[in-house]
Amino acid sequence: MSQHSAPAATLSQALRQAQTHHAAGRLQAAEQIYRQILKTNPRQAQALAGLGVIAAQTGNLPPARDLLRKAVAAAPGDADSLVNLGKVEIGLGDVPAAEAALAEAVRLARRDAVAWNLLGWCRQRLGRLDDALAAFRTAVRLKPEFGEALNNLGTALMLRGDTAEAVKILRKCTVIAPTAAQPYMNLGILLGSEGRTDEALSFARKAVELAPKAADARFNLAKLLHQLDRLEEAEAEYRAALALQPGNALFLNNLALMLDGLLKTDEALEMAERAAAAAQGVGEIHENLVRAYIGRGRFAEARERLDGFLARMPDHAGMRLLSADISVREGRFDEAREGYLKLLAEQPDSTRALRGYARSGKIRLDDPLFDRMRTVAESATGTEDDRVDLFFALGKAHDDVGEPDLAFPYYARANALKNATCRYDPPAWEDHVAAVIETFTPAFFAERAGWGSDSDRPVMILGMPRSGTTLVEQILSSHPDVAAGDELPDFNLIERMFKRRYGYPERLPEVPATELAQYIDVYLEHLKRVDATAARVTDKLPGNSTRLGLIALLFPKARVLHCRRNPVDTCLSIFFQNFGGQHDYGYDLGYIGHFYRHYERLMEHWKTVVPTPILDVVYEDVVADAEAQSRRMIDHVGLPWHEAMARHTENKRTVSTASVWQVRQPIYKGSVERWRKYEAHIGPLLDALGITP
Repeated sequence: MSQHSAPAATLSQALRQAQTHHAAGRLQAAEQIYRQILKTNPRQAQALAGLGVIAAQTGNLPPARDLLRKAVAAAPGDADSLVNLGKVEIGLGDVPAAEAALAEAVRLARRDAVAWNLLGWCRQRLGRLDDALAAFRTAVRLKPEFGEALNNLGTALMLRGDTAEAVKILRKCTVIAPTAAQPYMNLGILLGSEGRTDEALSFARKAVELAPKAADARFNLAKLLHQLDRLEEAEAEYRAALALQPGNALFLNNLALMLDGLLKTDEALEMAERAAAAAQGVGEIHENLVRAYIGRGRFAEARERLDGFLARMPDHAGMRLLSADISVREGRFDEAREGYLKLLAEQPDSTRALRGYARSGKIRLDDPLFDRMRTVAESATGTEDDRVDLFFALGKAHDDVGEPDLAFPYYARANALKNATCRYDPPAWEDHVAAVIETFTPAFFAERAGWGSDSDRPVMILGMPRSGTTLVEQILSSHPDVAAGDELPDFNLIERMFKRRYGYPERLPEVPATELAQYIDVYLEHLKRVDATAARVTDKLPGNSTRLGLIALLFPKARVLHCRRNPVDTCLSIFFQNFGGQHDYGYDLGYIGHFYRHYERLMEHWKTVVPTPILDVVYEDVVADAEAQSRRMIDHVGLPWHEAMARHTENKRTVSTASVWQVRQPIYKGSVERWRKYEAHIGPLLDALGITP
């Protein structure tokens, strides 16, 4: 007998004794016996496996892996050791190694539901979703009441988009494992994405109730509340999640986005910086930080953050695209086009690069990218959003070269796809306008005289989108005493907060002066961040035309410039523009006309009730005599004429709206009566506007 062997009976007894201690949780006693066995027989597989499991149980994963690998080598047919090795490899983050161990385990033990479930988890993480689903289904077939496997199956079905089956499986899981938080959390996410918000919230709250210390459960509840615009509740849950995981970059990022919605802009920026610091290589989080600086008018810092990221990760496509996009805003069109072309050389089908290239200037018929845009747009491989972007770009390209009959079908296709995802409700818009008119009466303002700020810094440039607001801001901000604020979100966010907290506009008369005063301070601070010394700061968010009563209540001495343009040109230009997630009315010609008619009604009302002086600025008049109209504008805002206003195209400010290219060109008459070229295609718009051509 070898000096390393021991009598079989003695070994068997020792193993049983060690395993008894191990099963009873007496790990130290079990470990001592396992080690005694290994002194006698270093390759004894069960002792190696037992020691490996104890090491894993006590958090010592590297030695656990070494011991379990030795156990597997000593007894290659032991499926249990392979399963335990797979678990340890998962704990160490080596998913491919875990998958290999578990695949061998299920080959040896075809009816091991635990092994199949773990194998499915690994294959899902490796991107093999169909293989993962097959493994999870096998686990559930072998053990129908296996809650963890049911939850994993439901999650995989979610990822594949099989919503109905995923909901069915996850609901079953909540019955089988009613105290497990994960299925409830997954149901909250899934039903929220389906718009079933009441059910989603119920499940998300149940997950938090079952696992109040689970940061992910808190975070998913916060995301759902954020999505529903219940920002105050969302803030509490985001903060609870961060208290559990203070350095989580995703939590910090989402909290930053949400705090902007509550006008807590300084803290929002701090959270965005912390998120970026915690995720040095995550482009999406750094992109949000860059956009946060842009939204505050701090363009130099935005560029600094962007360039700093690209210095570390020069090949990051997303941030290179953002760099080119910002170059467009800065008026550096040649540099932007060079950036887009370099990206397209590497990624010929990049929708965002093709769209940016089209937006950065006019396209010629012989431009090779013309055909590429068409090919990519018509392919079945891109997303619907990609097709929308490229159909808009193709419409612009044909319009650039004077082919309206070829341009319009592309615009129509883009708008049809986009409109399918929008929820414009004409009766609701009519009711809102009526409620605003009923609320903001002469008596309302008379009863609140003296409530607002004495500041005359705000200059509100408003009207319909595409009515000339960017051009007016460009002209005014050429004056050395006027700073361009661009489209500030403040009054949109204030209106939304009033809707959540009180019911706006109907219950606005119940809001006390002290509540309103805090928003005055927040807005003035925002203007100060745009420019601390300028006598006037512009805010050119067009949609403020619907909030002018609220603006006049807070800032009765603000100056208002109401931009007007030929109604058909305005509405057609809206139809030709992809506004992203805004302006639900803007993708259907009839809806655009309907919205415009009631906007006009509201503006006529404002002119009769608000104490704030309003100047109509007609786009066609600016085109006909820019200097005369510029003198009217600067006189209205209470400043003397300055010759720089006559050279507004030399103004190098950053522009972030759709007019970024046009506003830097000399004023020309090509946009006046532009609609005539498209008259044959726009019958529904003309009907909605009540215009007979």
